[in-house]
Amino acid sequence: MRGGIDVSQYITVFPDNATDKSVTYEISSSDSKYATVSSSGIVTAKSINGPFTVKVKSVSNPEVVATINMEAYTTLTGISKLNDMVIEGQNQSATFRISIIPTYANRYDPFTVQSLNPDIASVRASGADTYTVTSVGLGTTQILVTNGPISEQFYVTVQRANIAVKK
Repeated sequence: MRGGIDVSQYITVFPDNATDKSVTYEISSSDSKYATVSSSGIVTAKSINGPFTVKVKSVSNPEVVATINMEAYTTLTGISKLNDMVIEGQNQSATFRISIIPTYANRYDPFTVQSLNPDIASVRASGADTYTVTSVGLGTTQILVTNGPISEQFYVTVQRANIAVKK
């Protein structure tokens, strides 16, 4: 769940002719790191992802309890800006690491990372959120990083290697 969810809309007190249909809402202290609940049943997730339980108790008979199992999660809102890179020479490699915003967000899917011109540079996963770009030919290409609807791109320029010749 993200943001505020009104759980009171999911509560029905029986029997229909009950004289006191009022209820209270609570989240245990161990679950309070994930979310809070207002007296009117509005649940608000915090910045830590995890499962929690909302207890709904009858005011007139506190022995009557319903539980709602929920999970707090934060959606990915961005990928940190990636710096353009220059690689000198063919068959040379450089690595980059992807960081997400916010850092505690749940990802939509695994990252999709691709070179828009694989004749200039190729890219492959080389560790957790770390990728290696390898120069193939001379020129400039874009590397596109995508996770669900979120994307970021940067440029890789492959240029001739400068070779010093001793006289």
